[in-house]
Amino acid sequence: MAAELRSDLIHIDDRCEAYGIPQPKTFCYPGYSHNAAAVEVVAEHGFHFARRGVAPEFPYDGEGGRGPAYDPTLHHPLLVPTTGAAGPNWRFEDFTWALDQAVDGNIAVLTFHGVPDLEHPWVHTEPEQFEAYVAYLAENGYTVIALQDLADYVRRC
Repeated sequence: MAAELRSDLIHIDDRCEAYGIPQPKTFCYPGYSHNAAAVEVVAEHGFHFARRGVAPEFPYDGEGGRGPAYDPTLHHPLLVPTTGAAGPNWRFEDFTWALDQAVDGNIAVLTFHGVPDLEHPWVHTEPEQFEAYVAYLAENGYTVIALQDLADYVRRC
């Protein structure tokens, strides 16, 4: 797995360079699948943060789910958990629950794969639902950042 991941990352870097796109500094484990070897490869590649899924703390059915908030004092920066994974089985109540986890220095990490994502229905979010999520964030004064911007909010040891 490590060799394949390393090869895939080099391929992505090459494609970014070919198209004049900056190389990414953050990563998401495909299918939320990770292990110690994958984390080592991601670290060697120079990623600052990497997102994983909701497990092992919460079950994930593959079509949306709840997970732990990111606690920078507890979680490794290359194993940032997903607090809310959008999908067909994820509702507005799950969304607000995920936001409610952002207390005491914890950060709610939300994942939206496709809006819409018709080729991958197990991670699809209806555009109207996504618009409701974004409106709620704006109306309630939430700060929304990309994973790459976590460094501005988290002191890393």
